[in-house]
Amino acid sequence: MVVDERGTRWLFKPAVVRGDRRQGEDWAEKIAAELAGLIVLPAAVVELAVRDSAPGCLSRDLKPGVGWEMHTGAVLISEVDPRLTVRSKDRVGHNLGNIARVLESVAVPSGWPNLPSGLSALDVFCGFLMFDAWIANLDRHEENWSVLQAPDGSRHLAPSYDHGNSLGFNLLDSKRAAILGGNPPLNQWATKAMAGRFENGRKVSLVDHAANALRLAQEGTGQFWRDRIASATLADLEAVVAAVPEMS
Repeated sequence: MVVDERGTRWLFKPAVVRGDRRQGEDWAEKIAAELAGLIVLPAAVVELAVRDSAPGCLSRDLKPGVGWEMHTGAVLISEVDPRLTVRSKDRVGHNLGNIARVLESVAVPSGWPNLPSGLSALDVFCGFLMFDAWIANLDRHEENWSVLQAPDGSRHLAPSYDHGNSLGFNLLDSKRAAILGGNPPLNQWATKAMAGRFENGRKVSLVDHAANALRLAQEGTGQFWRDRIASATLADLEAVVAAVPEMS
């Protein structure tokens, strides 16, 4: 944990190095944060950083002040489903029905700009899942989404966070070039992204999983998030990527 001159806490997360191969969790996290900003999806603030010569990124503390507590989905689901075993292979209990039950009593923070009034916490969470499908985030497990509890006991959905396992972060440049060259075709490769961090999700695509979640949301939720994603132009995306020095 790092504390800046204003007293704000930041979590440093190093990029993973396996042998002579450096993975891209740090740049994936940074790009994902910027993409979230393009579509007004509430997400953690991320900055690239180096600590003791190790590349990585800093993620700003999501708690808005003193006395706030952060409760992960694992803690919240265990309150409604005793079957949940954290980090189990089958993710039993981490399913859309339980998530909807948990979020019934959770508010959307009033300080989140540009979101339509009336969106529920579940509606915003559906935005998280559509975002996952967009960036191929494979790691939305039960500890990678949370609720913030205020000193008065009220609960508020936390911004989305921990997007390092996305955007083909662990591919070699040679593999990226092969995919872009059609071996395999890019659209075929993209369909491999499955919702394996959810119960019975290993054979469900991230796109289908988000669609299933939208069936539990208010009418118009899917259209809102689809419109937001569609509003990001190719020039917007190129500018985000070009601003990250780690990109080849």
